[in-house]
Parts: sequence; structure tokens; C-alpha cells
Amino acid sequence: MILMLHNKFAYGVLVLLRDGDLWDFWAFKPRFVYFHTASFWTVDEYPFTYPPVLGVIFAVLYKIPHVLRLYLLTCVAALTAWAWIAAREITLRCGSSRWIALAFTLSIPLTAWPVFLLLTSANIEGLVAIVLAAGIWAVLRRRWWPGAALIAIAGSMKIFPLALLALLLTRRRYREFAGGLAVVAILTVASLAILGPSVMEAQRHIAAGLSFVKYTYALSVTQYAPDVSHSLFSPIKFSAIVLYRLLHPATWRSGQQAVLDLIYNIYVPFACVLGLLAYFLRIRRMPMLNQVFALSVCAVLLPPFSVDYTLINLFLPLGLLLVYTAENWRMGIAVKGLQACYVCFAFLYPIGTFFTLKYRFGSLVRSVALTALLVVVLRYPFPWTALDEGELA
Repeated sequence: MILMLHNKFAYGVLVLLRDGDLWDFWAFKPRFVYFHTASFWTVDEYPFTYPPVLGVIFAVLYKIPHVLRLYLLTCVAALTAWAWIAAREITLRCGSSRWIALAFTLSIPLTAWPVFLLLTSANIEGLVAIVLAAGIWAVLRRRWWPGAALIAIAGSMKIFPLALLALLLTRRRYREFAGGLAVVAILTVASLAILGPSVMEAQRHIAAGLSFVKYTYALSVTQYAPDVSHSLFSPIKFSAIVLYRLLHPATWRSGQQAVLDLIYNIYVPFACVLGLLAYFLRIRRMPMLNQVFALSVCAVLLPPFSVDYTLINLFLPLGLLLVYTAENWRMGIAVKGLQACYVCFAFLYPIGTFFTLKYRFGSLVRSVALTALLVVVLRYPFPWTALDEGELA
């Protein structure tokens, strides 16, 4: 594997080595000895790189006995439940054997690169994905307030899930949408106060941590992190750097950082405008399955740094797509765009697709696949009464 990928570490990240195993979960534990003190922010050279709500959540988790084992088991249980429910619904809609359907649905998380990366790094993304999926499911079942609250909680842990609050706008649930934003604001301010020593001081350190992520990972072209970032920013960044080096072969080293800063400052507002235009001009007019898919893809594609384990947030849309496909297959209806969606997932999920001639190209392939998936779900409507009319069981 290491020889095939031309890298010291498998897949370009510290996931199959003992020292790197489960790093994400324990990375911040030493500083929590000094929780709610000024030393919390200075005790370790590696800064706290998450929104403040996750600081409070980590403080609670680290006090639970065997918490890592419980967390990983929770992630595995959630994925198993996804496979079981999807297999049950596929069986009910097309009459196939439940065990065959279950073997098929289980094979997806068992062979999915994002799941492998999540479990071997023990990143907290699993908790975010579970809360977000519960929120989306509640909205699809027209449980507006619980859905808004759960999506808001997920968005307060990591910002990108807030894109899914747009599902409430589509249904003209303006109070619930505003309530979700209020939940985010309340949780954020309260968490800053708890982290201390003051709200403003805590926010200053949180901002410093986000700046660290920007310069160490998002703008990096040499670290291992870009190898597992499928952000749309990745191909734009690398293309610009290659062009700059060709145009300035003698001085590119001294000017590269300025170019990266410029590209980043252009990309962030561009991504925001692109997402808003996509929603107001197209997404909100499409069937709910398309909306869930498009918003979920935008949430993991448009941020300037988006690690591959965030792709587990596409499991809920994928499960809905599988059930939708089974129902249409039973009725003999050929829906345009379905095959293209599955082709895109063939480049996003299976581990085998990452054995490339040079491992770094894998991140670019995933960016292209996500972009293609977004284009497909924006181009082809997937009408489904169960979602569009709120008839989910």
C-alpha cells in the first residue's frame, strides 16, 4: 500500500501507524486539565481548532469512562442502523431478499474510505453527522422545531451543517429557521463563557485556532492534510500555484504565499455567493430529495478545507437515493440522472479508488466527483411523494 501510494504514510495520513491512531479524539485532552482557566489556551503548542461548542462537548466526553470505545461503538452502531433501515426499505419497495439487500447496504460502509478515515482517526465528525442526520430526518418528517434544533446543534459544532437549515426556508418555516440560528448563537456565546476566562478572550483564541487551520491546512500545498481534503478550493488552489510557478519560475518561492492568500480571499466570498445563488435560483424549486442532496454536497464541497471523513454526511442522502431507486425500479420507471449519481459515489466512497499513481490526485478526483454529483442533482429532478408530501413513516 505504502509503495503504491509513493508515501511514507498510507493514504498520505497518519492512520495505520500506532502513534497516529485515534489522534483526533485525544489531540486536545492535555489542555482540558486546565479547563475554564487562562492556561487552557496556552498549555499546548497545538491550538484548539474547533468552534467553542465542541470545547464544552470534549470537556464532558473526557470525563466519561471508556469514552473512546463508546464513541467508536456509537459510530459503528449508527452505520449499522443505516444499513439495516435502508435494506428494510429496499426490500419493502422492490420485494428483494432482505438478507441480500442487507449484505449490499452493509458493504457500503464496510468499504467506504470516509468511514475508514473516521474510525481510524476517531474524529468527532461522527457525532456531528449523527446529530445532523437526525435533524434532517426530523425536517423530512415535518417535525420542524426538533429538526431545526438538531441541525443548529450540529452547525454549532462544525459550521458547514448550517447549510441544511435551508430546508426550512424551502418549506417557509421562517420561525423555525430563525430559531435554529438563535440556538447557534446561544450555544456559541454560552460555550465561550464556559471556556473562559471571558467571552472575548475565548473568542480571540478560537479565532487564532481557525487561523491556524487556514494556514497549516487550507493553504498548504506540502502537508499531508491536502491529500484528504476534497474541497472545491483544492483543485483551484493547485491549479493557480502550478500556473504561478510556470509564469514565475525564478521567484515563485518568495511569492507563493501571497498568491495563496489572494486565492483564499477570493474563493471564500465566491463560495458563499455560489451557494446562495444555487439555492435561490435552483435548489429551492426542486424536489426534496434533490434539495437534501444538493445542500449536503454544498456543505462538504464549498468550505475551503473539508477532510474526507465529512463525506459520511452523504450517507443519509445516499440511503434515500437507494430507496427511491428501488421504488422506481419496481414500477419500471427509468429516472434520468440516477446512474450518474452512483457513478459519482464510485469515486467518492470505495477505498480502492484511492490507489492512484500518485496519492495526492485522490483529493482532486473527489473534488471533481462531488462537483459532478452536485451538477447532476441540480440538473435532474427526483420527484418522490414520500418526501415531497411529507409521507415518510
